[in-house]
Amino acid sequence: MIEPSAALRIGGGALAVVGGAVAAYGEYNSTHSIAKTVAVGVGDTGVGLAAGWAGGVVGGMVAGSEWGAAVGTIIPVGGTVVGAVVGAVVGAAIGYFGSNALNSIVNFF
Repeated sequence: MIEPSAALRIGGGALAVVGGAVAAYGEYNSTHSIAKTVAVGVGDTGVGLAAGWAGGVVGGMVAGSEWGAAVGTIIPVGGTVVGAVVGAVVGAAIGYFGSNALNSIVNFF
């Protein structure tokens, strides 16, 4: 089974932290509220980490399932590619909707 390297896991985590910092910077420029800035930064970092983890889990489940094996019999390494694409889509959806929900909650206050 394919497993991400330590560098890939650390890189993904670092990108989630950078994304949270960028979101916090934007929140501060918009509201000048330290509390909202911290909430958005920490929350968006958490959403990014969760989205990356969930996307990896779902992608691995698809690639390692009978469905992934069936695709692999038609297209060499096709199950892995399909699993990676499904994982990326799931991660992106969680990131997008999770971040929007978090920002809506923070902006409510």
